[in-house]
Amino acid sequence: MTQAHPTRTAPEDLLHRLTHLRVNRSSGAPALYKPVTLLWAMGRARRGAERLLSWSGTERELGEALAAAGVPARPHYPVASLSQDGLWSLPNQADAPTAHGDPRPWS
Repeated sequence: MTQAHPTRTAPEDLLHRLTHLRVNRSSGAPALYKPVTLLWAMGRARRGAERLLSWSGTERELGEALAAAGVPARPHYPVASLSQDGLWSLPNQADAPTAHGDPRPWS
């Protein structure tokens, strides 16, 4: 299961994490995979969807959201990257691959 970060973060801390979000700019333009992923998660919360979603469900729904935004549909990348940023938590986080790693341990 993937999930939003479970600890209650003070509003100031959350704002700091969001405003200091590292965004890849290697192509010159900011990569949108993290912002799109956060908007997808916030939309789920706003709709009252369950907090936890299986990886297959995350992969499907987030993949669709990324593709609709014109971002390559590789959901494991933003989930792992946001986890490293402290904005997402993963079960067995110590075993989670890096953003460029193999997503299969989450299956």
